[in-house]
Amino acid sequence: MPRLHRIYLTAIMLAIFCLAVALPAKADTILLNDNFNNETPSINQTTFANFTVTRGSVDVISGFSGLVVDLDGSTGAGGRFESKTNFSLTTGTYILQFDLGNPGNLDPVTVSLGTAYNEVFGPSQVTGNPTSFTRTINVLSATSGRLVFDQSGGDNVGYYLDNVSLTMLSPNAPPTTVPEPTTMLLFGTGLAGVGAVMRRRRNA
Repeated sequence: MPRLHRIYLTAIMLAIFCLAVALPAKADTILLNDNFNNETPSINQTTFANFTVTRGSVDVISGFSGLVVDLDGSTGAGGRFESKTNFSLTTGTYILQFDLGNPGNLDPVTVSLGTAYNEVFGPSQVTGNPTSFTRTINVLSATSGRLVFDQSGGDNVGYYLDNVSLTMLSPNAPPTTVPEPTTMLLFGTGLAGVGAVMRRRRNA
């Protein structure tokens, strides 16, 4: 390969590489984020901004750092607290986060996301003050489902739920970043190299 062609090819490859590095990665997608602080404190509440009660009852009360959902409301029937959205879960990785506090309840609560995730939380995992839980959910084939917090029992003492979020991670992790000045300098150098080679070819 002639020397000029090698220089031309190297300059193009450098420019393409620098452009790929400089482009920002795709950001993660937040599917749900709710701390319930915009709700109105009340007993036996059935409708929420992002959730609904499909069985039993729940209360909205003050607790911890703001409002929380007491998953066993004042009717004496544990609540099934279900997201309004039926999430379409494409293949990929999802992060589920939530806080649970236990004021003295011995009955477990089951947390599920369609068929992609199901876990039971009891008093051995949740004691007293809120505990933050983070779960990584790997979806291997497309599915759908609602996020559900299902409180068993019915003694008017339920787990306290707060700070619920569901995030789909970008396949191009890490999250979006701003190109560094050195990266942009390399990109500019690569483009300048391509331009120089083209000018030499025209003047030859």
